[in-house]
Amino acid sequence: MSYIEIIPRKFVLIFFLTVFCTVLSAQDQTIKRLKIGDRVNTEQVIKMLNYKTPSVKISDFKNKLLILDFWDIWCGTCIAAMPKMHKLQEEFGDDIIILPVTAGKEVDIKSFSEKNPVLSQLDFYSAVEDSTLSQLFPHKMVPHVVWIDGDGIVKAITGSGEVNEDNIKAVLKGDVALKEKKDVLDYDHNLPLLIGNNGADESFFLQRSVITPKIDGISTMFGGPFVESDSSVRFRATNVSLINIYSLAYKDLSRLPKSRIVLEVKDKTMYLNPAFLKRQDKQMDTEAEEDAIWCYDLITKGDKPIDQIRKFIKNDLDLFFGLDGRMEKRTIKCLVLKKNNQFTDTERKIDGNSYKLSAFVYKYNNIVGNHFIVNESEGYNPSVAQMDVEIGIEELKANLLKYGIICEKEEREMDVFVLTEIDGTSL
Repeated sequence: MSYIEIIPRKFVLIFFLTVFCTVLSAQDQTIKRLKIGDRVNTEQVIKMLNYKTPSVKISDFKNKLLILDFWDIWCGTCIAAMPKMHKLQEEFGDDIIILPVTAGKEVDIKSFSEKNPVLSQLDFYSAVEDSTLSQLFPHKMVPHVVWIDGDGIVKAITGSGEVNEDNIKAVLKGDVALKEKKDVLDYDHNLPLLIGNNGADESFFLQRSVITPKIDGISTMFGGPFVESDSSVRFRATNVSLINIYSLAYKDLSRLPKSRIVLEVKDKTMYLNPAFLKRQDKQMDTEAEEDAIWCYDLITKGDKPIDQIRKFIKNDLDLFFGLDGRMEKRTIKCLVLKKNNQFTDTERKIDGNSYKLSAFVYKYNNIVGNHFIVNESEGYNPSVAQMDVEIGIEELKANLLKYGIICEKEEREMDVFVLTEIDGTSL
């Protein structure tokens, strides 16, 4: 026979009832948070330091306005307000009781108050080792002030700034219109603000910008400004190159020929669209391709000039990527095309595929690193054989000369976009 089998049933029943009642008792002791208009349990015992009695009950202050002033020794604002609180106590005498409340241990509060230059000069007293009042009136920040009338009804919950002569007189007369202090009790300062409604609704921001790596499953696009339904202004870019995102900051960049983009960086492929590079038969492994694609989203509320918002975007990108992106005028090496007026073979036969000269110039000018072509051929636009857009300059000259086009190197001042690595740690 096991040990359990020989235990008398009567004893088991008594034990079960004892445990069951203990659980119920613990549940009954759950402290309910009080709000304005609720009645306080006036028989709650409160431990005191430096008071005329070692403990008090709220009922001891019946027919008085009780102002609970929650504080702590690390709260400089709380301590700085103590002289004002004592002055108001003296002014209103028996009509009110201003009661400082802290969860600090009695021995610690006593030692601190005797050494503190502010508290040591006052006839200081406080409720100490509190665990109940702070549950009745939970808060995240101190000072935290609770106003309770002579009947034990919570009349207001405020900050210490509301505790002044005029407001005390108004509450004593029954005229309560004080600004309520609201603490966000579930706010976690270890988590990002507003993410998952942490601290406030996630739409509470005035301005927000986000940078992410490539997000699989969403489309490629970029543009702005877009005016949202709440009148906020938005710029967005998803799964595009960094150059594309910089075009949100510089509206002319999206129309700028890519040969007028100057990359003062170690690895140019990290700043260009991988799809564009693949069309040029550039080799790019999957990991590098992922690293070259980004998302950016900025939303700002309020009446801000669009040019100012574009500056926000530039600053975001420069700061995060360790770059300096800018539009500027530079004297750059160009290829200038001119018509050879001595050329007569305008009907030259072309073997293979061909396109108009203007089409070749457009393609050539959209390769980063190429010399920019300035077409000054006076409207002369012959068909030419298709050429590699990264053709060598001397070969290009020879090919164009076949069609009556002279190609010469010259320097011209041009608007260019420059992207410079600042600290060598970008990307």
